[in-house]
Amino acid sequence: MTSSLQLFTFSLLIFFSLCQSQPSHKPKALVLPVSKDPSTLQYSTQLSLGTPLKPINLVIDLGGRHLWMDCYTNYNSSTYQPGHCGSAACSIAKASLCDLCFGTPQPGCTNYTCLLDPENTIAGVAGYQEVATDVISLQALDKTMSDHGSWSQYQLSTPEIEIHIGRGVIIPKFIFSCTGDWLLRGLVNGTKGMAGLGKTQIGLPSQLSSMFGGSLPRKFALCLPSTLRYTTKIGAIGLPSTSKANGVIVFGDAPYLFYPSYNKSKVIDRSQSFSYTNLYINPVSFAGVYQGRPSAEYFIAVKSIMIDTKPISINSTLLSINKKGIGGTKISTIDPYTVLESSIYKAFTEAFAEELKAMKISKVAPVAPFTECFSRRMLGFTMVGVDVPVITFVFRNQNVYWKVYGANSMVEISPEVVCLGFVDGGLDTKTSIVIGAHQLEESVVEFDLASSKVGFSSSLLEEEAVCANFMF
Repeated sequence: MTSSLQLFTFSLLIFFSLCQSQPSHKPKALVLPVSKDPSTLQYSTQLSLGTPLKPINLVIDLGGRHLWMDCYTNYNSSTYQPGHCGSAACSIAKASLCDLCFGTPQPGCTNYTCLLDPENTIAGVAGYQEVATDVISLQALDKTMSDHGSWSQYQLSTPEIEIHIGRGVIIPKFIFSCTGDWLLRGLVNGTKGMAGLGKTQIGLPSQLSSMFGGSLPRKFALCLPSTLRYTTKIGAIGLPSTSKANGVIVFGDAPYLFYPSYNKSKVIDRSQSFSYTNLYINPVSFAGVYQGRPSAEYFIAVKSIMIDTKPISINSTLLSINKKGIGGTKISTIDPYTVLESSIYKAFTEAFAEELKAMKISKVAPVAPFTECFSRRMLGFTMVGVDVPVITFVFRNQNVYWKVYGANSMVEISPEVVCLGFVDGGLDTKTSIVIGAHQLEESVVEFDLASSKVGFSSSLLEEEAVCANFMF
C-alpha cells in the first residue's frame, strides 16, 4: 500500500514538473484597429463575431458600459445564445430585469431573457435590450508566439479559448446586448453598434481580462489616428493629406512599438514614456437609463490649465466632482473636441488669443463650432503642428503635466485658417472639462483599470511617427 502511494506521489510530481516547464501560450496582448471617419469625426473598430466568424464594425465609446450591436438585421450565428433569466451571463452583466418576447423567436427576441440598457451616446438614445453571448475573435499580439510562424492551435487555461497563431484569439461566450437597427441612428455608415470600453465588468477591457483568468492585465491603450486635410509637415514625413490610416487599441501588457515614417527598421518604444495620474469614480452617471448610478466613464483631476506656462484663472470648485456628480474632468472619444464650461472657456480662449496677438497673428472670422480662429499664413510650423502656445493640463497628483501642441490644439479649416479646437459647453454642463478625441490623436494614452490610473505619452509626431506606424 505504501509503495503504491509513493509511486502515485512520484507520478504527480513528474506531472506537475512537466506542466510547469511548458510555455503558457497565452497572449500577452490583444489588438483592435481604429479608423476615423472624416465627416462624422467618429472612431470605429472592427472585430469578428459569431459562427461562422464575420467582421463587424463598431463605433468606439471610451466610457460605454458594454458592447452592443444590431442583431435583428442579417445576423446568423450557430453559437448565439440568449441570456436566459438567472443565467451566469445575466449575473455577470448585473441584468436582473426579465422579459417576454411575443414576436417570432430570433436573436434579440427570446422569451425569459434578461435585459441590458445599451445607449447610443452619439444620438443620446437608449432602451432595454436582450443580453446575449457569442464567439468573438481578436488579433493576438505576442512576439514570442508569432516568431514560430505557425498556424497551430494552442489550448489555454479556459478550455474553449484557443489561439490561432497569425490569425487571432477565439473567445466564446462574450457578453453583449442585442438591439434593433433603430439604435444605430447617427452612427457612421457601415457600423453595427458601439464597443464600450468603460469601467464595468462587461466592458471590453474587464471582460477580455476575465476570459483569461486575469493573465491578460486589465488595462488598455488607445492610439487614435488623425485625418489630415492639408499639406503640412506631417505630409512631408510620408502621410498623404486626407489620410485614413488606422490607429490601434491594445488590450493587456505589450510594448507600444512604432517606427518613424522615414525608417521602418527603426523602433520607437512608447512603453516607458507615460506621465500617470489617478482615475476617479464619479458617483453619479448622467448617461441615459444609467442616471444616478456610478459612472463607467474615465474621470481625472485637473488642477489647472496653463497657456505657455501661465496658469489661467479658473473657479477651483468647478474642477472637483460634487455629491451630485457635477464638475470634474473626463476623457471622451465621443466628443470630437475638448469641451469647457463657459467660464473656463472664456478665460482659456482670452488667454490664448492674447498670446497669439503678442505674436502678431491675425484673428479671422469664427468657424462653427469654434470661436477662436486665426490666419495660418503667419504661423510657423514644427514637427508637432502649427507653432502656437503650448497648452498644459496640470493634474492634482504629484504635479503631473500633459502638454498639448499645435497638431492637437488647433484644427485646420482651410490652407489659410486654423481654429482653436476647443468648444464652449455652456454654464450648466454636467462635466466642467471633457477632454475630446482630437486632443488625444497621434499619441498613446494608457488606461490601467487595475491600478486606477491613466498615462499620457508625448505626441508621436515628435519622432516623425503616427499611430498607423504601430508595429504588430
